[in-house]
Amino acid sequence: SLSSCTPEQEEDDSHEAVDLGLSVKCASCNVGANSPEDYGGYYRWGEIKEYNINSGEYKYFQPKELGDDDYYYGPECWHNIVSNISGTSYDVAHVKWGSGWRMPTKDEVNELCEICSWQWTTINGINGYKVTGPNGNFIFLPAAGFKLVYEEELIRDCGELCNYWAGTLYSGRTLDYQNLLFD
Repeated sequence: SLSSCTPEQEEDDSHEAVDLGLSVKCASCNVGANSPEDYGGYYRWGEIKEYNINSGEYKYFQPKELGDDDYYYGPECWHNIVSNISGTSYDVAHVKWGSGWRMPTKDEVNELCEICSWQWTTINGINGYKVTGPNGNFIFLPAAGFKLVYEEELIRDCGELCNYWAGTLYSGRTLDYQNLLFD
């Protein structure tokens, strides 16, 4: 599931841009969603097709084996992809909704976390966070869980947890991408 931001100029008017009083506007719903409380699609970072049992191996990431079942997950494990996919052909919001839309960067996610107030709530039976900006406007981030694909498709922790992508690749050792994880 993904919450996307748009710069001041928006080209796709089929999705509402919400002004929270931040440096960018935020989408009123996730990519693939029809309403704020709709979970939307489940996407791998950098891929624009929804993550499902038939989507095969992740084409942009391969951890490096260090031995003794230990792996390195650093930024050099990403293949053929830029360090910031926001607004590029790797950005699902940009590709699905048009050039005025894009994934938020790490700094924009940090701004959302630091400047806005967050309230765990339920809207139309769906748990998530109501995120209110300094100007009083808000967005709803549904707790859509996350999708695992092994021998069958599983969506785990719906209503309890969610992981929203940022467009920026993480530069540390233990994480591969910047994200907003909450429960």
